[in-house]
Amino acid sequence: MDEKVIDEALSKIGEQVKRGEALKLVPELNNNDEKMLYSLGYSLYEKGDLRQSEMVFRKLVVQWPLRQKYWFGLASTLQLQKKYTHALTSWSMACILDDEDPTPHFHAAECLLSLDDKEEALAALTACEMRIETEHHPLKPKILALREGNDDS
Repeated sequence: MDEKVIDEALSKIGEQVKRGEALKLVPELNNNDEKMLYSLGYSLYEKGDLRQSEMVFRKLVVQWPLRQKYWFGLASTLQLQKKYTHALTSWSMACILDDEDPTPHFHAAECLLSLDDKEEALAALTACEMRIETEHHPLKPKILALREGNDDS
């Protein structure tokens, strides 16, 4: 991927955000552009450039709001930046797009615990558990650890 193209795209998105404008839909984007933007957002996330990654994922969710993985990307970058309230909104969108997926409920619980809302966090963990179909699901031990870490007894 050409670094100059990436820098220009990020600059345009960044200028829109700085001016307080809604990110504009770009109808000329095609499937290759979509894949390139996702790769860029994920790569920035992996490198720890969460602010830039957030901008890319914001662009993706505006352009393709029905793609759950873009909401995952945005929610993850927001959560790692400790923007828990905004991350919760994105995790909620991911839940709406695939109600059977337990993962967004789990991460919503993490955000809620960070916001010190134990009651809602436990409800989110219960919602997560209800969506897990196997006893050996990778979220099982993580759910248990969160529950044990927040046991009031």
